[in-house]
Amino acid sequence: MISLVKRTLQIFAGLSVGSTIPFMSSISGRTEEIKLPRGDDRTVSNDKQEETQEVKEVTENVMLSATKRMEESGKTGEKGCFWLFEERRWLELFICVDMKTLGSPTLFHYARRERNLSQKEKLNEVSEITYNGTSTLKMTFSNNRTIEMPRYLSLSFAWLRQWGTGLFFQNHCNISKDRDTKTHTLTCDNLKKSGGREFTKKVNPELPHNSN
Repeated sequence: MISLVKRTLQIFAGLSVGSTIPFMSSISGRTEEIKLPRGDDRTVSNDKQEETQEVKEVTENVMLSATKRMEESGKTGEKGCFWLFEERRWLELFICVDMKTLGSPTLFHYARRERNLSQKEKLNEVSEITYNGTSTLKMTFSNNRTIEMPRYLSLSFAWLRQWGTGLFFQNHCNISKDRDTKTHTLTCDNLKKSGGREFTKKVNPELPHNSN
């Protein structure tokens, strides 16, 4: 009788989270605890590890490609890069900057979700971000191609609406090293626009490297 119930609980174990179920035996009159496996926890852990590994690979490969493009265009020196919205797991917009001078930070867009494009086609330097008369934001690349920014990304640029002009990243944004710390501050503002909102964010540029 007890073995039959154990077998039944083992079958249902795959459909529920790990737990301990008390069972009263009608034969022996004593309570017996039967522990169910925690298979779901193992699945969640594996998924998280795979996601972390994917983020690492994307970061290393894409940012390394971006710094090589900067070197090819004459921007020499060590470059540090960082994702603009990494805390939200939005690995699409990132910035690279000369770690010595901190001058002319460059904004890149990586079309991570476009499966039919090569990595070279997915990676583009962003020269301008602007509203298109509505709530829609447009990104213009250095090759003059323009695309619509995904809505979940555009919500983080609501402050730009007050400017009344486009955001030219290399003209309006700068990175400064924080005093007595290893962190930096990204600042974007438009001094010519009265009442325009300033955007600031603590960042940590890191040197990309090839994991191979």
